[in-house]
Amino acid sequence: MWLENSYSAILNMYLQKYHQLKIHIGKDGKITKTEKEENGNWLPDRNLRKILNQLPSNLSSTKNLVIILKQ
Repeated sequence: MWLENSYSAILNMYLQKYHQLKIHIGKDGKITKTEKEENGNWLPDRNLRKILNQLPSNLSSTKNLVIILKQ
């Protein structure tokens, strides 16, 4: 699985602290926005987006995607 292999260590680290993460992926495969859930509110996380965009990815789609990861 692409997401698990490329990003598992970083995402596991974040999921230990936050209950949920949202990852917004554009048609070009770049992460356009990341959010973390804290006390029932979704807060943007620019650092996670920057880290994930530095990793190589092979994800592309004809649509924008939103992936929600729960602990």
